[in-house]
Formats: sequence, structure tokens, C-alpha cells
Amino acid sequence: MQNNDYEVDYVEFHIKAQKEFRAVSEAVNKKDYAMAEKHAMNAMVEMKLMWNSLQILKEQDHELWRKNG
Repeated sequence: MQNNDYEVDYVEFHIKAQKEFRAVSEAVNKKDYAMAEKHAMNAMVEMKLMWNSLQILKEQDHELWRKNG
């Protein structure tokens, strides 16, 4: 069961994903493809966490409108 009082913030995941994407570019420029792959995977993880947070925010918003509508 989901707790709708949970404070959700997608911004932290967004910022971390951006940093990982920049690190991908830096690693590719250095031809360190193994490190680029690592940063790409980390970016995907952060994006998944961000997506999950957005889903929770959407559900909370819909619930708020159902209660007050």
C-alpha cells in the first residue's frame, strides 16, 4: 500500500541524471568507453527513479482532486 503523505521530490534524481550524462560525454571524449557505459547506466537508474517519483506525484495529485472535487 502506498502512503500518499510521502514527500516526493523528482528534482534530485533529475540533477543526478544530468551529471551522469555530462560524465558520459567527458568519458567518451577521453575514449574511456567503460567509464562512459558506467555513467550511462547510472543515468538510466536516476531516470527510472525520477520516473517513479513523477508517477507518485501524479497519483497524489489525482487523489487530491478526487477528494476535493
